[in-house]
Amino acid sequence: MTLLRKICLFYTVALLVAASLNYIPGLTDENGLAFGIFALDPFDDALHVVSALWALSAALISHRAAKIFLVIFGALYLADGIFGIFTAYGFLDLAIFSNPSEGFSLSVPRILANLPHIGLGGFALFAGLKLDRGRDVIRRLFKWTLRLVLLLVVLVIGLLMPAGYNELACIPKTKDATYTAILPPEHHRSEARTLMTYPEWHIVHAYDDYAQVISTGDPHDFGYLQAIGGFWSSLCELSFASADHGGMDWETKRMVYVIGVSFTAELLAKAAYEETLGRAAAWQRGEDRAPLDELSADQARAYAAFLQQVPWFKWDFDSDREDLLTNATDQFRDVERAAALGTEYKIKAAYARVIGNAVEQVGPDELTLRMIVSGLEREQIEALDGVTFIDTRAEGIEIETPRYRELTELLVQMAGQGAEFVEIAGNDDIMFTALSQAKTADGALHSFARQGYGDNRHLVLLKVSDLAERLRQMQAASGPDRLRLEHIHDY
Repeated sequence: MTLLRKICLFYTVALLVAASLNYIPGLTDENGLAFGIFALDPFDDALHVVSALWALSAALISHRAAKIFLVIFGALYLADGIFGIFTAYGFLDLAIFSNPSEGFSLSVPRILANLPHIGLGGFALFAGLKLDRGRDVIRRLFKWTLRLVLLLVVLVIGLLMPAGYNELACIPKTKDATYTAILPPEHHRSEARTLMTYPEWHIVHAYDDYAQVISTGDPHDFGYLQAIGGFWSSLCELSFASADHGGMDWETKRMVYVIGVSFTAELLAKAAYEETLGRAAAWQRGEDRAPLDELSADQARAYAAFLQQVPWFKWDFDSDREDLLTNATDQFRDVERAAALGTEYKIKAAYARVIGNAVEQVGPDELTLRMIVSGLEREQIEALDGVTFIDTRAEGIEIETPRYRELTELLVQMAGQGAEFVEIAGNDDIMFTALSQAKTADGALHSFARQGYGDNRHLVLLKVSDLAERLRQMQAASGPDRLRLEHIHDY
């Protein structure tokens, strides 16, 4: 079988996979978008199946048939993808004839939506026109390219496997909510988000653990696989618990899986380097730390603290890179740290700009939320920094507060003044994380050891109405096994 006929077999498989995306559980959101990006309807599926059958027939008939398929198919799909960049709609599915053009755009969603047709069409056209010449050289090149593609496929499948396991094994059927909210619907946030905000915080905590480890040790002392395992194991427990709280919507699920796969890939890449070349450079350095070991530890601590309140992509990675280059000595360890971490920071800076631009288009999440509290006078409420009095209700006082770390500090402050929490963002359940020397804690959904600190983190879910008393109990407790509040997860 000639090279072009083998390529046609590849296109047969690729097109059949594309046609099946709508029918694989978990890949399509509530709007019918595969991966939240591709709008595939039955007509698109039929088009992909017909194209796959054409590719298979060409592969089985002859070399000439394969070449004709690749040239015609490639030209049509490439043109369709380019057309989509300029109009937001393609012509193969006739969408441009029923929708007005949205104009040219190089936004991330537009590019991702059209990239498959551009990539598949472009390579098919190239193969049909060029790969028939210099067959021996091209055949060897194709074999190595195919091996690299297969390796990439294996790596991608490996990265996606934890998400697939979570989707199949950790998400039970969602139960109907029984709580009737007091606040109006426009101030509600999904209750499951108190659980699903933790995965992002797990990454924040992992960077804090990393900073703690390298403050006295080396990067290869950090347990990268332990951090990755902690993310996915906690997500499984939280996903299971979310069924009692409205379940995970598609947007939340997609966000959690994307950050989880990205976190996994980043830590695996970092582990691969630090456990080999990084460890060798540390061994060559000896016991005494190099200047950039200290500087990178300071940068890691500052970055971990920054993440407590501000999104990661707003960090100035370029400045960190410049500091490394400026402070590097001629020691081999400093040269190695400047090269390795400098490359890491450069990649993160570029990625941060892409994410920042995407967030600007979507818009940031709300920075405040509403809640109802009792046990405090209006004067006490208005004296709290960042808190706005809204109204007095039969159940208590409606207020607006900041979110994230500021909310945790405010809730502790209000509980200390005698407040009781009636409802937060239209919900009656909330989760917090706490630290202790004990391996388990009452009410914990999940507990695991922290790196670098010698203690354990506990994910505790409880009623909003019980939160204030639990905070006061934690404040009054003593002894090595007492719970120390870390963060209250809003919605």
